[in-house]
Amino acid sequence: PALLWFRGSYPTFTSFSTSIVGLLTNSFPRASLAAYWPLDTGSGGTTPDSVLGNNLTLYGGPTITGGVISNAFSFNGSSQYLSRGYDPDGSSGLPLCQPGRAYTVALWVRGAAQTAKYLVAESSTTNNSPLFLLQTGQSAGSNSKLDVYLRTTAGGALVNHFVSLRPVFDGTWHHVAYVD
Repeated sequence: PALLWFRGSYPTFTSFSTSIVGLLTNSFPRASLAAYWPLDTGSGGTTPDSVLGNNLTLYGGPTITGGVISNAFSFNGSSQYLSRGYDPDGSSGLPLCQPGRAYTVALWVRGAAQTAKYLVAESSTTNNSPLFLLQTGQSAGSNSKLDVYLRTTAGGALVNHFVSLRPVFDGTWHHVAYVD
């Protein structure tokens, strides 16, 4: 089985202190949304997916705060995250990272500079390959920037810590989009 993590730090799932609003994933060749999480409300321990019912489970009690358009989740920096497991048959539109599949992940984030904290992570629950990460920078010199890492099922790094040129984690809202 595989697992889609939001706000978790592998493998302990600690989150970084920030707010996040809306996560949109677009997966082809279907040319339609695989998931859309507005991330502006939580009820019964989940936050809804508006497309296929891939609701995210809330862990550690993230709070709701003001976002860019509506509300957003705010995380404490140590133990709060959102998670979604899925079946390998692909009926849920997940996983996003599959050979030959184009996809887009887009979200709004606001947070201070922090080292190696995940925004979005997708991986297996049984090993560390494949791995897709959108995270804060890996060192103090880059921790205000977005860091992208993508590893294949064979363990090879396709994208090995590509770091944005400009800060993303500076206390203001930024739109982040990754297109593969």
